Amino acid sequence: MRIFRIVFWVIILSIIVFTIILIAYPSKTEGATNISATTTDHFAWNEVSGWWNFFITDTVMVTNTKIEGFASSSIGEVSFDCATSPNGNMCSTSNYGVTNNVANGKLMGYAWNDLIGWISVSCENHETPPCSFPYQTVIDIATGDFSGWAWNDIVGWISFGSPPTYKVNTSWRGTTSSIVGYLESQIFDTRTPSGAQLNGVIWQGEQPSNASGNSSVDFQIAASNSSSGPWTFQGPEGSPINYYGMECPGVGQVTPAAGPGKSICVDQNLLKNYRYLRYKIRLQSTPDRMLSPLVDDIILNWSR
Repeated sequence: MRIFRIVFWVIILSIIVFTIILIAYPSKTEGATNISATTTDHFAWNEVSGWWNFFITDTVMVTNTKIEGFASSSIGEVSFDCATSPNGNMCSTSNYGVTNNVANGKLMGYAWNDLIGWISVSCENHETPPCSFPYQTVIDIATGDFSGWAWNDIVGWISFGSPPTYKVNTSWRGTTSSIVGYLESQIFDTRTPSGAQLNGVIWQGEQPSNASGNSSVDFQIAASNSSSGPWTFQGPEGSPINYYGMECPGVGQVTPAAGPGKSICVDQNLLKNYRYLRYKIRLQSTPDRMLSPLVDDIILNWSR
């Protein structure tokens, strides 16, 4: 019986100690990071605070729009996003963050540290380009390597790379490849036996844009004096590669192309004295592939 009591109290004591340990040292909730685990590939450097470790917290995540999580340093955590700070979502009281441009890897905005305050990743945060002292943190969209500098009023410059000694690298990759779609029209008969003159093209609809760039709509034209063709779609100067996109009175392709309701000029010398016309329309999404143009109607403006 005595042995039983000893065992009983040992079990109870063990439970109490285990509970105290859980309270004092709660288990780590695993985050997610796409920062390289290689020692030389997850550090930034500052002359005052030393190394900033982007990997060890297991929270830093580079996305197509921003950087989430926080890095570790001798001055405490450096938070890149108010929604994923060390203290949870702080956006209701302090709305901050570092944004990422999927098309060029250019970072904008501010990070935060409780000891030194705001950390700017671009001079454009507080100056109109060109900046009086240009600095910029950039992620190479092909390799994932960070480069450039950030600035803090207390500790000064933060360097994001001096390969091969150190750098910050992410598995994230950007893209400048828009989604492109094509559509060839039916045959338009101008009912002019001697041929008409195509003056321009107008499209109606929506041309969205966002931080990564603009969507676009442009055209090639094919003309013939036979309803059966041949149909050779061409752009400015008769090019089979280029497209008409510039608002009149210009001719050629621009980015962004002329918007809805704007007359797009064509090479009139190449498109006169033809009875039958067709167009090929090219629609390109924004570079991050998030938004695409919407075309409701297309108007061919010709004269006899």
